[in-house]
Amino acid sequence: MSRVTGLSRAIGALVVVALCAALIILAHLVAEHPPKWLVLALFVVGLATYYFAIWPRLLRLKPWTPFKYWLPKSRLVGYAVYLLLPIALIALLLYLAARLGLGM
Repeated sequence: MSRVTGLSRAIGALVVVALCAALIILAHLVAEHPPKWLVLALFVVGLATYYFAIWPRLLRLKPWTPFKYWLPKSRLVGYAVYLLLPIALIALLLYLAARLGLGM
């Protein structure tokens, strides 16, 4: 039976981020100001490629076991990892989208 491991989740997240960055770079290499439909089409193709080609290869064939989440001992580290870091990442992505003119 297929099971998602912690390592496959981490690799999957890195692959999605790298794939999105590569597609944005590719769109800017094709045209200096790529049309919005081209960026959207490349993004959809990239996610479909990830979902149907890359993700099935990341799964591990192991029996199901309970997944354990990492919980930090310090409350400050917990807030930083689970609250501040995701908000900072979203803010960075919104800033880059506005800076590169990818807002729709």
